Formats: sequence, structure tokens, C-alpha cells
Amino acid sequence: MAGRSVRLPDLIAFCSPYFELRSNHHCRTVTVTAERWALDSGLLDDEQKAALPGLHVGLLASLGYPTPGSLGVETAFNQIWSRLTRSSTFDWQKRFQRHLAAFRSACARAAKDNEQDVLPDVESYIALRSDSCGVKMTFDLIEYAGGLNLPQRVHDMPILRRLRQDAADIIAWSIDIASYARKHDRHSLVTVLMAEKRLTAQGALQCAGRLVKGTVDNFLANERLVPPLGDKLDEDVQAYVQGLRDLIVGLTHWLYETERFFGDRGDDVRASGWCSSRRRRDVASQNLLGYGFYHISSHSYFERGIPCISDHHHAPCSFFPFRLSQHLHPDYIVPGYATLTEPFTQPHE
Repeated sequence: MAGRSVRLPDLIAFCSPYFELRSNHHCRTVTVTAERWALDSGLLDDEQKAALPGLHVGLLASLGYPTPGSLGVETAFNQIWSRLTRSSTFDWQKRFQRHLAAFRSACARAAKDNEQDVLPDVESYIALRSDSCGVKMTFDLIEYAGGLNLPQRVHDMPILRRLRQDAADIIAWSIDIASYARKHDRHSLVTVLMAEKRLTAQGALQCAGRLVKGTVDNFLANERLVPPLGDKLDEDVQAYVQGLRDLIVGLTHWLYETERFFGDRGDDVRASGWCSSRRRRDVASQNLLGYGFYHISSHSYFERGIPCISDHHHAPCSFFPFRLSQHLHPDYIVPGYATLTEPFTQPHE
């Protein structure tokens, strides 16, 4: 049943003047392999399996990790960690494991709060949400995917910490804004703002939008404060910050492409901001999105020396929506994009 209509903040407008949208050319292969892995993983029930194609997880990975290169999309999902440990530094492995543990702990805390009808204050919620959305693991994978080498002393620089926190907040709060139309969860910035500031749903959405916009401004200001560190380190740090940018803008556009938040009305919501606020069962759980970040991103652009499942992995991305091509940086446009709804041929095994 349709509910009250609310108008969402224009999340794309917060990014579009400052962030270039780019896409990796391996979107098709990522999508096919990611969905195959998820269906065979045993993690999904029948309803979640039916919803999986509409999530467009391959598109999310393609937008979040767009840089073409030799680290392509080259494996199934099994034995990911064993491959990571063979080709990553010990410091990187410790960070990744720490962020994965924090993600699991935050999800358990959020589930317990929901079960006990506990509503955190805004400050507590913000601290929890940056872990529960799972995005810190994707930041780790920027280094791995790009073959970057950030020593621990560089990774721990206060300015990079601030940039990571800004990026995590932008992504987490944007998801909360898009999610509100689908599911009125207590673990949501919108719900927390409504309670603490005594706002209507529309007022809380506007307040959340201002927080996102302000944090985008903070990210841009902090980016200008990154100091020079030396030739090779400068290159790696610049690539790392660009990776944060790609994840921010890629996920923002993906919110309107996936069916997770707006069903088949993503184009209308993107154009007008208006959507119907209603409660319904979340067939693609929050945990699935977080673990999807981990599994899809870790698969997407870093596996080394493993034969690709398709002989056509350089073909135009038939999963990439044509309507997004107008936002893409020219260097990342592939001729022959098709819509997300177009049938595709299973790649050769």
C-alpha cells in the first residue's frame, strides 16, 4: 500500500560539480560472477535470490573501482582470503581484519538495538554507522585493487583519517536517506534525527541532506590539505584519495540504479526527488549489502593471474545503463552500452 510521499535531497547534485563518475569496463563479468557466487553461497533465501539481479552489485563494483588495468576481474569468490594473504602486506591484512570484525560487531549491535527498541543518540549512531555499513573494507580494497603501498605511518596520517571518515559518513548517510523510503529502521540517521530533534520525516531528510552536503564540503577542503610526501608516496596517496572519490560518487549514482531502494522508479526519484514512504520487508538485508561490499569489491579488480571466466571481458558492458553514460568522464565511456533490463547471453565458460 502506498504511503506518504516525501522528497529526498538531491544526492547526485552534492557530488556532480566536484566528482567525476567513471566506470570499469569489466562490469559484465563482475556481475555474472558475483551473482553466481551469491546464488551458490548458501547465504540467501529464495526471496533474496529473486531480488539479487535487481541489486546490480556488478554495477556498484564497476562504478566504485573504475580504473582499468592489469588487476582485472579474474576469479570466482572462493579462497579470496588465501589469495589476499599471499599478495598483500601484513599491515594491510591487519587493517582489513580489524574492519571486518568491526563491521560484524556493529551489525550485531544494530540488530540488538532494533530488537530491544533502543534508539541511539545522533553522536552514538554516527560512530556505529560508519562500521555497520561495511564501507571501511572497501577503502582497504582501494589499496589492493590499485597495487598501492601505503605504509602504516602514511595510512595513519590525521588528514587521511579525516578523509576516510568523511567518505564513510557521506556513503553511510546517503544509504540511510535512500533507505528511508523503503524501510523505517531504527538504525537510520533519518529516524535518529526525527527522535532527537523532534522533526517530521521530511524535516529529518532535509537535515540529513545538509549533513551529507556539509561533509562533502569537508572532504573537498581536507583533500586540499594532503601534504607532499615524495614522488612514489605522492602517487599512491593521490590514487588512494581518488579511490575514495570513486566510491563516493559511484555509490551515489548506484542508489538510483539498484532496485533495492526505489524499485523500478529510480529514474523518477532521481529526476524529481519524490518517492512514496512505506514499510515493507527488506528482501536484501543490510548485512547482505555490507557483505556484498566485501565480497564484490574484493573480487572485482584485484585477482591476479587467474583465467577470466569469459573470453569477452573487454566487450562493452551490457549491464551498464545507457542513462548513466551522460554522467561519465569521457575516458571511461565504452561504446555500445545497453540498459540494465536488456537480456544478456551467458559468457563462455
